[in-house]
This record gives sequence, structure tokens and C-alpha cells, in this order.
Amino acid sequence: MAIFQGADDKVVPPAQSDSIVETLRRNGTPHQSTFYEGEGHGLRKTQTIEHFYKAVDGFLRKHVIFT
Repeated sequence: MAIFQGADDKVVPPAQSDSIVETLRRNGTPHQSTFYEGEGHGLRKTQTIEHFYKAVDGFLRKHVIFT
């Protein structure tokens, strides 16, 4: 599971993502979590969006496409 969270998200509070990530860790579930400072519910910054797509590509290649 991949989780991408804006640190300033008012729709999905970061604490919810923290809880999900902790459960994934505890259960040994492969995951990636990235928290973006200065981002809300939708990613807006060019640098954030570029990182997001590279991270998604890497996650899919590692856990989905070649498994």
C-alpha cells in the first residue's frame, strides 16, 4: 500500500494516515508512506507532484509489476 499525505490536509487528518502506517508496520505489510509539508488534500506544488509520480512508479515496479 502506498500512502501520500499532505501535512496540512483538512479533509483527511495526518493522524489517520499515521494510524494506517503504524498498522501496516505492525502487520509487516509492504508499504510506502510520504508526507508532504505545505500540501493539503490535493497536491499542488510542482516538486511534490514530480516526487509523487516517481514514488508511485517505483512502488508499482517493486511491489506490483514485477512480482
